[in-house]
Amino acid sequence: MAASDHVNPQQLRMFMTARELYNTHSIDVPLHPEARFGGHWKTMDAMWKTKRKENRTNNVPEAIAKHGVHMPVTLAHGDRDFGGATVIEHGHHRIEAAYRHDPEMYLPVEHEDYDLPRYRPSVAEQNEHARRIGAIPDWTEHQYFPSYP
Repeated sequence: MAASDHVNPQQLRMFMTARELYNTHSIDVPLHPEARFGGHWKTMDAMWKTKRKENRTNNVPEAIAKHGVHMPVTLAHGDRDFGGATVIEHGHHRIEAAYRHDPEMYLPVEHEDYDLPRYRPSVAEQNEHARRIGAIPDWTEHQYFPSYP
């Protein structure tokens, strides 16, 4: 019986090829042009071109060619800002350098789950905490912390 027969179907992968990661969407690029969230680049091609250019000024490609990738790449799952899609969160330069060296090279992967409910304290709770620690005197009516959108 193969070892893979004992893996839970919900098990997240610990290693992925540079090609698979290169073809995964990035948190730095909006999913569509009208998206409210997404980073600095309009397209994945533009982002990878910038990462490739930045890699020319550091020793990441040479180090990866010589030693491989030891620090995991981070994938984010379930981020509501990206429609629950899996996106690359950290490790873009490592992915680009590994992809250029050998697209079939395996990179270690760690996973972040953004589908968990997030507790965000209310303005009143933030102000009460600030008063308790002495950041706001009891006599002031000023709201110390701004409200979240």
